[in-house]
Amino acid sequence: MKKSLLFLIVLCFALSVQTNLSAKRIKASKDPEWVTNPYSKYSEDRFLVAIGEGDNRGAAEAKAAANLAKIFETEVTSEEVYVERYQEIVKGSSTTHSEFSDLSQDVSITTNQTLYNVQYAENYTNKLGRTFVLAYIDRLKTGNIYTQKIEQNAERINAFIKSSENTDNYLKKYAYLNAALLIASVNKPIIEQVQIISIAHHNSLVLNYNYNDLFMLTKEVAQKVHFSLSISNDDENRLCSIISDIITGYGFVVSDKGDLKIVGDVDIESVDLKRREKFVRWNLNLNLESNDGVTLITHSQRGREGHLNYPEAVSRAYRAIESEIRLEFNKKLMKYFDNLTK
Repeated sequence: MKKSLLFLIVLCFALSVQTNLSAKRIKASKDPEWVTNPYSKYSEDRFLVAIGEGDNRGAAEAKAAANLAKIFETEVTSEEVYVERYQEIVKGSSTTHSEFSDLSQDVSITTNQTLYNVQYAENYTNKLGRTFVLAYIDRLKTGNIYTQKIEQNAERINAFIKSSENTDNYLKKYAYLNAALLIASVNKPIIEQVQIISIAHHNSLVLNYNYNDLFMLTKEVAQKVHFSLSISNDDENRLCSIISDIITGYGFVVSDKGDLKIVGDVDIESVDLKRREKFVRWNLNLNLESNDGVTLITHSQRGREGHLNYPEAVSRAYRAIESEIRLEFNKKLMKYFDNLTK
């Protein structure tokens, strides 16, 4: 009887120990609370927070930043040419890239957002190998950074507007306003972001310009600038049509006599490569000239296209030429105007 009682006591003790160990294992294997409730660790009053999950820490950080960007509904236009122009225009200022060297990270997100001062605090990997990262933005510190950036851009914008008012030359007037509009376009989504980050910082902003008024004024001045076009060997005016589309897209006017002239030639010829397909070689030459004949921009490019038949090879050549004009020549055209502001 005593042996049976002793056995029962030992068994109960063993079961109790096993139960406690199992409970501890379950507790130990449970995800941290911040994984499902990020604001449990970072107050919503002080921080914007998001969680990212991925196969590794890098992927989890990228996802966390993307989720953080979803808080903002605005979109940032960030084409390479657009960014390059902004950086070039503000170059030489006492505050360029180094002005935000105190930012720990500027994160470009695939959702067309660019966020400043993103921090990565917590990270955790579960038994399945999935990594979780907590990303946050400190509302006060980031609000200060955004305010500085916005108001520095506003100073540049107002300086360009003032310069446009002090010249009667419509080419320069447009150049100044276009530069101001470019910087204002950079400022616009940042202003919308700071409204979410810190309403107090947003309400304290001093801009002294109105984006919509600046946009309309730039278009109005653009209509005072006339371009003439002359492209030799341009079958059915295909290139003139493409260039005209670019020019009028900026608000300029295409006419027989302009303040600026775009002149050039295109040549497409058959090439025998001793193959079944048909090939053509193309050459493009374009110049931007002042109305007194001074060359302001030169652009030349060549290429080769092929297809099963000659007409389609020619069509491909024209598509390649169109792409060249819309990207490279267009970039040089805007650079010409940007240089007038210096």
